[in-house]
Amino acid sequence: MSFDWPPGWRDVVGTERERLTAQILRELAPAHLLSGRDFTLIARRDDQDDVLIQLDDTRVAEMHLTWAKKGDAKFPGAIVHQTLGIWRMAQF
Repeated sequence: MSFDWPPGWRDVVGTERERLTAQILRELAPAHLLSGRDFTLIARRDDQDDVLIQLDDTRVAEMHLTWAKKGDAKFPGAIVHQTLGIWRMAQF
């Protein structure tokens, strides 16, 4: 996906997508609000452990990875936005 990302954000490409997707799945506890949802990892932030995923509907979720295994349903933290455009506006 090519998009005009806000500063600090960039596309996720190649094996990085597979590695980070696997990490997201490791972190999602069964009770997490995104557990069991189909998603595609579309972007990451270089200066933080934040990733952006496109859900199986029009929504996107910004997540802060903890680099830990499944645990509490509150982690990793996730903020869901109705569209990619709304998420982008929230960045400024």
